[in-house]
Amino acid sequence: MSDQVKQIAVTLLKTAKNCARQNFEKDGHLTPVLLVSQNNKVSVFACVFNNDEEKDRFGEFLGHLRKTCDAYVLVTEAWMSICEKDKKWDGTRPSKDPNRKEAIVLTSFWQPNNTDMTMAFIERDWQGTPTLGEWQEKEFSGVSGRFLKSQQEENELN
Repeated sequence: MSDQVKQIAVTLLKTAKNCARQNFEKDGHLTPVLLVSQNNKVSVFACVFNNDEEKDRFGEFLGHLRKTCDAYVLVTEAWMSICEKDKKWDGTRPSKDPNRKEAIVLTSFWQPNNTDMTMAFIERDWQGTPTLGEWQEKEFSGVSGRFLKSQQEENELN
């Protein structure tokens, strides 16, 4: 079963990458999207947040979703603070970091308790026109954020 669920997660991630790139290149921004696989059915949800409270509740929902679905991929735009490879992150939130980077982040989950993060940096030319870089897989260590919180807490419990 776990190989089948992993393959579902890989397929969701491939679909999410293609859709994210197409939508970003078309519109220059991205509406957050959640792709969920449950009982061999895939559902796609556009996620619109009006304030931080709604984002926090959605993060809690992701924690609950992990207990009932086979796999999901969450597609979001995010600010990221980047630290040099040999340095420890100083805890500065990206919203307060003048050197923050914009990125599209794909957070993948599949049963029994696996999580991966894939991202692509957003670059802007001198006119502010955005382009999306290449997809990169990232480790979960040292990352933080509203939607990642549920994954980290769940991973720490198991």
